[in-house]
Amino acid sequence: MRRHFKKSDTVQLRSGGPLMRVLRYIDSGKRDNRKKPKVQVVVCEWFQKTYGWRQKAFRQNKLVKKQYQATSNSMN
Repeated sequence: MRRHFKKSDTVQLRSGGPLMRVLRYIDSGKRDNRKKPKVQVVVCEWFQKTYGWRQKAFRQNKLVKKQYQATSNSMN
């Protein structure tokens, strides 16, 4: 299966949630079924005010690429 993201891409779960940064891919060793290739697993990180930096692995097909937009606090 082809990789859809690269390191430092901004992604989000298809179901919503915080914006996350892609850290790396890992080999899950699992297959959806015998005829399909191995599942691509992506390790992501994000920041939560309560807990700080968090990391978790997600199946690639559960994520979508997002455009990161920094907020501007400049006064005009």
